Amino acid sequence: MNRIYINRALIAIIFVTLFTVFAIPQNSNLNCSTENRRIDLSVHQKNFQEILVELSRKHRFPIGWQVASDDEMPVCKHPVDVQLRNVDINQIMTKVISICPSYSWEFVDGVVNVYPAVKENTILDTKIEIVQVGNKTSVEILDAIFELPDIKAQMTSTETTRDTTMPFWNSDSNTASRFSVELTNTNVRRLLNYLVTNTDQRAWIYYKVKDSQNRFALRFF
Repeated sequence: MNRIYINRALIAIIFVTLFTVFAIPQNSNLNCSTENRRIDLSVHQKNFQEILVELSRKHRFPIGWQVASDDEMPVCKHPVDVQLRNVDINQIMTKVISICPSYSWEFVDGVVNVYPAVKENTILDTKIEIVQVGNKTSVEILDAIFELPDIKAQMTSTETTRDTTMPFWNSDSNTASRFSVELTNTNVRRLLNYLVTNTDQRAWIYYKVKDSQNRFALRFF
């Protein structure tokens, strides 16, 4: 089967554009209200990926997106119009997933988790016995994940590496807020969910790097 990997340059362009359009708000314990919050969603000629980013940036829904490694359906890249009034996240995502059936979704830990409809085994499912990180920026905490023994062992056994060549935006460690994390018996996906609901980040994304089956990127956006 042919495989497709997200082009890093394309992601960079999309993220830079959207960061200039939407302000990056500070999280404020949205877990208890996100699932029941209702909004009007008006989207004009945007594709699946752009709608997810708008939900996160403009409407402040925490998002976790595991990008499919196999070819997405062509319809996923087609721009569409969406007009929904007074809807909650369940109604919104039912519509969004119908636009791109390559994916499924569920609401986990106060976060909209989007993942391939056909299950893929990735670093996201790696179990973490304990993580304790104190007085770090959200980006530093993310980097620290890959120093955990559980994660290093998994990456060694699968011969995978994390790509860090694309810089984060709005990640000046001298001015960024600092946080502490202490979790036990979790996994990478749920740890990321925790970070986008308890730090200054709003969304995370995982994808395979173009032209490399053994290299992945995992970052905030």
